[in-house]
Amino acid sequence: VIEECRWLSRVRAAARGGRPLFVRFKGAGRLDRRTLAVLEEVHCLRDEIARRKDRPVFKIMGNAALKTIAERKPQTAAQLDASRALSPKQVAMYGHGVLRAVGRAMRIPKDRLPHYPRQRKPTLPLAVSGRIKVLKTWRDEAADRMQIDPGLLCNKALLGAIALKRPRSSADLKDIGGMRQWQRREFGPKIIELMKSVR
Repeated sequence: VIEECRWLSRVRAAARGGRPLFVRFKGAGRLDRRTLAVLEEVHCLRDEIARRKDRPVFKIMGNAALKTIAERKPQTAAQLDASRALSPKQVAMYGHGVLRAVGRAMRIPKDRLPHYPRQRKPTLPLAVSGRIKVLKTWRDEAADRMQIDPGLLCNKALLGAIALKRPRSSADLKDIGGMRQWQRREFGPKIIELMKSVR
């Protein structure tokens, strides 16, 4: 617990610079290009207002409101009201800005509309996938015995790093990024044993 608390005390919020903002928006990958353009413009508007008011973004407009506006693309006050994306108070405060943002997105030429960046997950060799499966089975059983969440014991990223490295000694465990001292101490011997037992 002490070690985890030390790690958490060093965690800092990720820098929010850079665009497009929609890449961090849940469900954006399923939206068409025009809808992405509207989402980006409204997202930028929300961030700008939040910075100016020094308030959290969700206090300005929630994600559900942004998604509804992006999908409905209201271009008049009546259409914005009919979308029911914003409360009357929000419409009074931000309605004109929202309509201008939607208008900007609607004027973007078709050939300049944004694309959602697709990232292919690297295909893991069959042996590495097999090691992950063995580690996950061990981790889930150990977490069940200890009555803690499996992700707290050893998260998915760490399982993958261990499987890729395939440690065969305690020295090998030290080279695995993200592995805590308590994990090496408590589970290192078992992890080494498991990795020696698989190919």
